Formats: sequence, structure tokens, C-alpha cells
Amino acid sequence: MNETFGLLSSESTPIPLVGVRVVGDILGRSAKVKINQRFINQEKAAVEAVYKFPLPEGSTVCGFGALVDGTRIRSQVEERDRAFEMYDDALLRGDGAYLLDEERPNIFTLSVGNLNPGMEVTVEIEYVILLDTEGRQVRFFLPTTISPRYIPEGMDESDGIPENEKIHPHYSTTVPYGLSLSLNIHSGSLLKSIDSPSHPIRVEHIKGDRIGVALSAESVKMDRDFVLSMEYKASFVSRAYKYQSGNENFIQLDLLPETDASKATDSKSQVQKAHKEVIFVLDCSGSMMGDSIREAKKALEICLRGLDPKTSFSIYRFGSDFECLFNEPEEYSETSLKKGLNYLRDADADLGGTEIMSPLKDIYTSRHCEDHLERSIVLITDGEVGNEEEIFELVRENRKSTRLFTIGIGAACNEYFIKGLARAGRGASEFIYPGERIEPKVLRLFSKIAQERVTDVSIHWGNGHIEQAPTDPAIFLGNVITIFGRCKGSDLMTEKIVVKGNINGVERQWEVNLIESMDENVPIPLLWARERIRDLEETKGELEERGSRQRVRRRAQRKEAIVNLSKTYGILSQSTSFVAIEEREETEKTTGELVLRKIPVPLAIGWHGIGSMFGIRESPVKYSVATAPAMLMEDIVSYERTCEFVVRDHDKTDMVLEILSLQKAKGGMELNERVARLLCINYEQLKGIVSDIEVEIEVDKHLLLSTIILLQVLETYFSKESNLWRDIVAKSRDWLLLLLTQAKPKIGGRDITSWAEKYVQENINI
Repeated sequence: MNETFGLLSSESTPIPLVGVRVVGDILGRSAKVKINQRFINQEKAAVEAVYKFPLPEGSTVCGFGALVDGTRIRSQVEERDRAFEMYDDALLRGDGAYLLDEERPNIFTLSVGNLNPGMEVTVEIEYVILLDTEGRQVRFFLPTTISPRYIPEGMDESDGIPENEKIHPHYSTTVPYGLSLSLNIHSGSLLKSIDSPSHPIRVEHIKGDRIGVALSAESVKMDRDFVLSMEYKASFVSRAYKYQSGNENFIQLDLLPETDASKATDSKSQVQKAHKEVIFVLDCSGSMMGDSIREAKKALEICLRGLDPKTSFSIYRFGSDFECLFNEPEEYSETSLKKGLNYLRDADADLGGTEIMSPLKDIYTSRHCEDHLERSIVLITDGEVGNEEEIFELVRENRKSTRLFTIGIGAACNEYFIKGLARAGRGASEFIYPGERIEPKVLRLFSKIAQERVTDVSIHWGNGHIEQAPTDPAIFLGNVITIFGRCKGSDLMTEKIVVKGNINGVERQWEVNLIESMDENVPIPLLWARERIRDLEETKGELEERGSRQRVRRRAQRKEAIVNLSKTYGILSQSTSFVAIEEREETEKTTGELVLRKIPVPLAIGWHGIGSMFGIRESPVKYSVATAPAMLMEDIVSYERTCEFVVRDHDKTDMVLEILSLQKAKGGMELNERVARLLCINYEQLKGIVSDIEVEIEVDKHLLLSTIILLQVLETYFSKESNLWRDIVAKSRDWLLLLLTQAKPKIGGRDITSWAEKYVQENINI
């Protein structure tokens, strides 16, 4: 086991990094970001500064350089070993040198060489990225620190360097530098609200239909990720952009496959619908101590209560070792649910290191998935592991039989692992930041687990050959997926993009009109190239034949393809580096021995129970774009109490969750006096109506009446929140339909369904 605590120190060694500034532009679903890292050598000797820092795992790093005494030092992309040679040679000559390496898609190493005494350098890094989108919500995410990763014993070294050294910075209790941030959100009039669950922010309208967002403080500690949530007035729709560069045509397809496509399955496939099995895997390692384990247990409880009665389930807990609730998954019932909740109640982050491989291997090997069974794994973790690729490979090998979904927990969880594992398992992921509402995200993930698989997804542009990236995307109905394509030449292309997929053995097809894009702020070629590189980096196990003589050749071909793409489009990969050389006059060259300074970083708050996000600041506050003037977060707190739409939306979500909490394991929703009061229902009067129900077989009349009224309330008053509840209440809807058929209930000789519709319209006003 790798011990991370020894990395923490509070030495007063000089630290040349004095500040990090981030500025960015957000345009709908995309963002263009520049990071400035300012270094000053305050020592008497020349230094080489090495700084490990994170970026979003989906970022396309497309710019790198240094500003020295007003002179911009430009960079180039080179194969990784060649770039290091250029950097090292420059150091030996006494010239300035700057090197940027990608250790993981979310961990980077910056080397600033030959920083003379008193010298100041600003390193500039640029990236573009597509932001995570759900419905009308768009999430901007900026990681600020690298939490310690668990490195299993015996893990192979990479290029002769232990993984511990490649991915871990030094840690310190205090650092002299901080983060400042400023964002411009374009087309601000389309926004409904903005909020940050991670930091106090300042929001203001600026010229040109833009909204400015900045941190309330001039500089903040880099001990937690920055998260900005934006809600638009309208949901995103399917759209496609084409961009021409020389003889190459590129497309960006944002596809929102409508949920009604699921109705296209025939009656035979509905009858033969497979039994479902859901295995929950809960991270109880030491890094989850504190806020993270509390959030994880709450997320898992919501998952358990939302299961369909035709589902069997089990729960695994893991750390250095693992255990499970049931030797074999048990059928979901009131009894098994109670066992699961009791087991969860006693769980704590007390199982040591993060050995994720062990429980996954046990599930895949000892629990063979039969053809008739649809199995899903839900992993809840902070993802702080260093052997990501080994775990990805295991999941990819088993994804035909088992889908894997992930929930990332914490103030600085491993985004690359959480998203990469979901991609490998053809599932989906969600992130829960401390203090964020857990329920909507977990329910949203559960709606995807309940869906049929969409397989064999491909895009078609007339008769032209398209290099699609990703080549094998996971699609979920009602959710936006982005696919890129490159097509050389312009023969036989059309003005429509056709997407084909397979649902339950039936081919589905979606058509999207193409729009010409001339906007340089949406660099489609760069995004296509980054996605194509990721395909090559993440599917290497599938491209190599184990034990084959072709393995070495295939690996070399794949690396060559990555390097060519990286150099052609000027973007970073794990096989390439950005290198910039500052040629100096003889009098300015560095002489003497160079001192190495590794920049320490602060530990993420909440990691291993260190500190807590709770109590540090008030719960996230939404800023109304439509009506609020420029204001500080302190002003917004009082403003929220009078902001009608914020309060109304917040209460509606609470109300939906209250109704869902009434659902029984086998279906049906039992109304109680408290929820009746919230819905303005006369509970005593309703109890009297129960005795008036006429049925042909014996049933629980109170449960029957409660269910039909509550389902009608959801349909009538909470249709806009249907993404939260529709899939979760499917078992209650099925339960009710069966009961209506068998019992044929009536009230006063009137069909109970039509009676309930009228009752809700006349008696409930939300």
C-alpha cells in the first residue's frame, strides 16, 4: 500500500509560484480558458520549478507559452522524448526552457527551467472544452488540486518512473499562492440562473449581452474544485455544425434523442424484457472519511429506494479488502430493502486503501451474468486511485454483459477516473460536490440505468466516409450526446446528418440539420482531434492481441497516430509535450548549479476527513439572471428570499422528493398526513372517501387512492420535473395499472381514474 501521509509537510522552503489566474469565455456548451501561472525566483541561486496541477479531463490543451520581460516565448508540440531532449539541452546551454507534459488526462506537469535570481515568468496555458450538459443545466468545472491517489503494491513503472512520482505533487499545510478567476458568459439573456456550490461568487451584467462571473475574494485557497452551474431558460435541442478547413470538413453533432424513441420496441420485446440486477459498490477507503462517506451513503440510500421490484440487488463495501451484503443478489422487497438500509447505516470509511479491482473482479468472475439478465454496477467513490488503466481494461472486457455507472463524491474527486470508468462500462456518471443537492443527480442517473441499451451508434453524412469520434459512444434517450466527425473532400455530402442506432433489436434513426459554423471560438477540428486521440488512448487493450507478435507493432502504430494528430492540430496528448525555448544573450544565460524546487499543493478539503465543506459557507445560492442587478454573494443571500422563481423551483424539487419518499418497495405510494398538508389535501376527508371505494377484489383501498392521486399530482403539477420522477415511479404506475384491471375500482359508480383527475384539479392548487 502506498502511504500518502508522509508527503505532507509544512517546510518553509522557498516556493517560486506566487499566483494562478484563470480567465475564460463560456459560449453555450463550450468554453475557452486561459490559465496564467506566475513564477518569481526570490532566491540567490537559479532554480528549476516543477509544478503538478490538474485540468478538466475533457480539456483540449491547445496553447502554451511563456511571457518573459514582455517577450512572448512560443512553443511547439513534439513527441514526448524529443521535447524533453530539447528542454534538457536548453538547460545545459543556460537558456530558458518551459515544458508541459500530460501524465493523465487530468494531471499535468509543468517544468520551468533556468529561472534566474529575481526573474519573473508568467506561463500561459490555453484549453477548449465541451461542458457537461443535462437538460437546461450546464456545468463549468475547474479542478485546483490533486488529491493523493492510492497506488497498489507491485504496480508497473511507466518509462522507468514510479507512478507515485508521476502523478503526485508534494503536499503542504500552507502555500503562498492562490487562485483568482474571471469568466465571461456570452448570450447571457438566454440564462435563467447561475450558482456555485463551491465558492462565493460575484455576478454582473457587462456589455454585449454578456454576464461576468468572478470569485468574491481577490484570491482563494486552491483546496477545492471550482464549480459553476448555469441554468438556461430553454433546454438544448439537437443541432449539428459543419466547419471547413482546407480539404477537410468537420462536424459537431449535439444529439438529443427523444425519449419517445423507446416506445418503438415491439410487443414481443416487451414481453421478453430481461430481469435486472443492480450491484452497488461503495468506497469505504480512508480517503472517503468525513463529508464524502456521508454524501455517498445518502446517494446509495436514494438508489436503494428507487429500485424496481423486478430487480435483484446487493451491496459491496471496499477498501484494502471488500465485503458484500448478500452472497447472491436478493430480489427487491420490503425485507431486503430494510436489510440494505441497516447495512448502509453501519458503513464507514474504515477499510484502508482504495482497492477497486478486487470487488469488481469478484462481481465479474464469481457472478456470471446470464443472457437473460441485464446487470448494472453503480460505483460510488472519490476515485482516488493511480491504476486507472488497469481498472478500465477490466471493465471494458466485461461491458457487453454489464454496464457500469459512477457517482463521484467530494471536493476534489478524480474526474478522469469517474468519467473514464463510465465510458469504459458504457454507462454514465454524476458528480456530487459537498453541499450540492444529491437527490436530483442520483435520480437522473437512475433513469439512465432503467433505459434499454442503445447500441451500434453511427453517424452518416451522405455517402462520404466519416472518421467518427468517439467511435462507440454511449447514448441515453433524453440526454445530449456530442459526436464529432471528419470527412475529407466534399463529394456526395448532404445538408443533414443521420444518426443510426439499435434499441432492443430495432434500428432507430435520427436526422439533424447542418448549420455552417465560421466561429473560431468553437474550434471543432481541435475537439475532433482530441476525441480521436482519446479513442486511441482508451481502447488500446482492444486494439492489441495479447501474446501476439503483432502487439509491439500495433502499439507503435497507435502511438504514431496519436503523435501525428497531436502535432498536426497543435494539441497535447500523453505521447507528446509542449516545449518552449527562450534563447538568451550570453550575459543572461544561467550559470552554476541549478536548484530543483517542486511546488507543493494543498490537500483537498474533506480528503481523509481533513476539514469539512459543511459549515464553511452557506448552502449554494442561485442568482437570477433575469431580474437581479450586479451584486456580491452577500447581497444574493438576502435577494433569494424575495426571488420568486428561485424559491418556487427549489420547493418544487423538494415536493417531488417528498412524494417519491412515499413509494413502497413493490409499488404504490402511501400518502401520510404531513405530505397531504404540503399538498393542501384534507387528509381526514380523504380517509373518509376511502370507505366509498367499490372494488371487485380485496385491496388496500388507502394505498390505491393515495397512489392514483399522487401520480395525478405529479402529471398535473410537476411535468417540468418529470426527469426526476418518471422512471422512478414506473413501478408504482405498473402496480396501479394491474390493480385497476383486477379490482375495477369505482367511487359513487364512477371510474376512479376520472374521479381522481377531477379531484386533483378542484382540490389541489400548487
